[in-house]
Amino acid sequence: MQVNVSESQTKTQIRSLVNCSRAAFEEYRIRTISEIRQCILNQGMTPSDAGYMLSRLDELYTLVHLDFIELESEKERIDSIIRQCERSKTEGRNEIDRKKNATVYLENYPVPNTNETVDMYESWREVYYRYNHLKHCLSILENKQDRMITLSGYMKIDASFTRN
Repeated sequence: MQVNVSESQTKTQIRSLVNCSRAAFEEYRIRTISEIRQCILNQGMTPSDAGYMLSRLDELYTLVHLDFIELESEKERIDSIIRQCERSKTEGRNEIDRKKNATVYLENYPVPNTNETVDMYESWREVYYRYNHLKHCLSILENKQDRMITLSGYMKIDASFTRN
């Protein structure tokens, strides 16, 4: 029986999902979804097929989880900057002015050691989009690994009945 799994395409030339372009992330996202969809657990799998599938699921889980950790750290860093600036950059005569000034500052946040600015709210949204995608991919992979363990148990029971 042929196991329906492609070779790893998740290993991309992207060095960091935090700093890559939106287009590069979309390519990564599409490849990751495609690879997960190709990991189909079949009742007729042989023990060899099952071993290969478990290995493939582990490889995908590891690659996605490493990217997830990086995005999670960046999300937390941006959250921290936003919270700090919303507290410390609150200048103005009243509550509305203070909130507006903090928001304007974060929308034009100075990038350290450059003359550039970045919209921290937009950065947070982009990182959160990527983070959320990987979080759901991990959930799917964990579910497939759990079902693979169940299938392996089924195969052992079935093999014991076949021998008797």
